[in-house]
Amino acid sequence: MPWTLRMTLYSFLIALVPYCYIGWRLTNALSLIFPQPAKLIRIIIIVFFLCLNLFPIISLLSFFTDSTRDLFINNHELTIGDYLIYFPFWLGIILMIELFPYFIATDVLQLSIKFFLKHLYEIWSKWLALFKVGLFVFFLVYVAMRSYLDTNTIKTITHDLQIKKIPESLKDLSLLFIADLQVDRYTQEAKINRFMNQVRQNKSDIVLFSGDLITRGTDYIAQGLDVLCTIPSNTERIACLGDHDFWADAAAISQGLKNCGWTFLDNEHHIIPYKGAKILITGVTYIYSKRISSEQLQRLLNSAPSADLKILLVHQPAEIILRAAEQCGYHIVLAGHTHGGQVVFKPFGFNLTPTQFENTFYSGVGKLHNLNIVVTNGIGLSLIPLRYQAPAEIMKINIKKE
Repeated sequence: MPWTLRMTLYSFLIALVPYCYIGWRLTNALSLIFPQPAKLIRIIIIVFFLCLNLFPIISLLSFFTDSTRDLFINNHELTIGDYLIYFPFWLGIILMIELFPYFIATDVLQLSIKFFLKHLYEIWSKWLALFKVGLFVFFLVYVAMRSYLDTNTIKTITHDLQIKKIPESLKDLSLLFIADLQVDRYTQEAKINRFMNQVRQNKSDIVLFSGDLITRGTDYIAQGLDVLCTIPSNTERIACLGDHDFWADAAAISQGLKNCGWTFLDNEHHIIPYKGAKILITGVTYIYSKRISSEQLQRLLNSAPSADLKILLVHQPAEIILRAAEQCGYHIVLAGHTHGGQVVFKPFGFNLTPTQFENTFYSGVGKLHNLNIVVTNGIGLSLIPLRYQAPAEIMKINIKKE
């Protein structure tokens, strides 16, 4: 069974409990508000939920009839199937998971009223039913709009990093940091143009790319290389390897970047002279299929040439990388991979995303003693064809002397 189909089914099974619970409670709420057509309400909700989940049904049928290759998600361009079946499936999962804690909290409140304020129960039940319907409508609109904006717009996020004991000449150094471009059928002309406009508007001294040029296969490698090679070559451009690059064709991607002037680092050091100072960029390959060992990492970082500013560029912001960089006196670690969670839930103001189970630092800027950790949301997508509360971004980093 293909990885994408397997993960799709896992996601559907995870969302099944919220789907059933919300369907049940929403039906009861609507039936309380509109008691006459209760049966019709039940049918409408069942049909609506089934329509949202056509994709796993169609995918399984395609798999068991050996016609997976013909499934519309394998096309090079978006089709009507994406808009009517694929996107609604993922939006439905996000909607149900978002609503789940709020529906539970509302039901707990309703039970409390039933036990402690019985004389107010009937009145409050109707108000809480209206509240549930209002919640459903609000999140239905919010999830759709938020997903569209976060997926299709690209923000430039600027961070000023305070670094101790650096030369005066480095205090206004600017870095442009990008990751997870992931050119595919979703990241195409309109989004690529937005990306390039942001790059042109944010001139910098050094451009760094922490991997994942494409999402899968080799069909989009040439297009991805064209995009990165278009970035002005009058600045230093440094890259390292990402997971999807390795799975596609690591040699073609690394060589393609080198051919147009990028410095591609695979467990290597690179010194950049800058206004009389030295900047060290160490590119570490740490991905699922090719992970530097703890011993090799320690040897690599210990062998680094002396420099006034030490930056480690890596795809995954793994704990082992961060600890080693901090121990070896690096000032900054730049990483991608996480997509900022890509889909981030915020029940009652608390951030929740699957990425948290793998990475402590998964978005933005953090600190580990004197080490600055920068993890970008990136541009593209993986598995889920949209972003939610983790907008696509590039990062502008300004070095300041503390």
